[in-house]
Amino acid sequence: MSYAVTLEPGGAMFFAEAGEMLLDAALRQGVALAHSCRQGICGACRVQLISGQIDRSAEEPVAMDGAESGEVLCCRASARSDLVLSSTLPTGRQPLPVRKLLGRVAGIRRTGAADVLILSIKLPREAELDFRPGQYVDLTTREGVRRSYSIAQASGRGDCLEFHIRHCPGGRFTDGLFNERESRPGTGHIVQVEGPYGSMWLREADAPVILLASGTGFAPIKAMVEEAMRLGIHRPMRLYWGGRRPADLYMDALCRHWAAAWDGFSYIPVVSDACDADAWQGRTGWVHRAVMEDIADLAAYHVYACGAPIVVESARQDFSRICGLPRGSFFADAFVTAKDLSSGVCAAA
Repeated sequence: MSYAVTLEPGGAMFFAEAGEMLLDAALRQGVALAHSCRQGICGACRVQLISGQIDRSAEEPVAMDGAESGEVLCCRASARSDLVLSSTLPTGRQPLPVRKLLGRVAGIRRTGAADVLILSIKLPREAELDFRPGQYVDLTTREGVRRSYSIAQASGRGDCLEFHIRHCPGGRFTDGLFNERESRPGTGHIVQVEGPYGSMWLREADAPVILLASGTGFAPIKAMVEEAMRLGIHRPMRLYWGGRRPADLYMDALCRHWAAAWDGFSYIPVVSDACDADAWQGRTGWVHRAVMEDIADLAAYHVYACGAPIVVESARQDFSRICGLPRGSFFADAFVTAKDLSSGVCAAA
């Protein structure tokens, strides 16, 4: 049995099979819904139930923290009747087709951070991937280990993709990458690439932009900045990039270059746990708090945030509750690890 699901405002409609997650059904039929982790952790796909009956048995309590009455998590809820849903988050353009492609590891480069590397995956020449800068893909190894990573480059169509990957000790995916005896640049290991996913890309608007990144959440932000530069977009932009230690800002020099070369672009690095040996002279504390210290009223802004779930959700709530940011002006992807999924607990910054 299938049920009709109508989205308001706008009246877009799709059909969901009994037991099928609403987000899966929407994406399968080319209906754009805001989403990020697709695992019930980040809360990006919450909508308001106007009418109908929902099966909520798979919803995650973490993602629903702070949810308003009647809100539904589309990636973890299915229909039990025809539905009418209200989404205050703009859906943006139609989603690009999701593809499954086989690529080869073309390079593994270390960065200034000991626990971050840059992974390049080469796709067959006839199998380029269409994506919007800011989106992510799922990577699956030949052993069946599957992880999600944001694409860190501007081109919306490419046959060589770049990813910024942080080492999670004990992780089945990252342990192999960081063990040089097993994985060296150019090894040619086969990786399946599936995507694109996510709804964080630069919207066409005149609003000034806040770009908020924590750790390797910088990867999709980098893609969006480089795309804006490529297209000659001149909206005022401020990049706030947070890490525990200065070395976590592994492309700090690139960000400073952008700020020096591009009128209207500002870069504010923020470190939360600097020690005397770091000789850090910049901003300290939580990165989203630095935004609030600088801009008390965010009502006219668009915010794009990527990083650990606790950073993204703290920014979402505080920017809305304290700084007046409209809910529809916050776009985000949260980095959810396999450990997060197994524990149901949001990762620390």
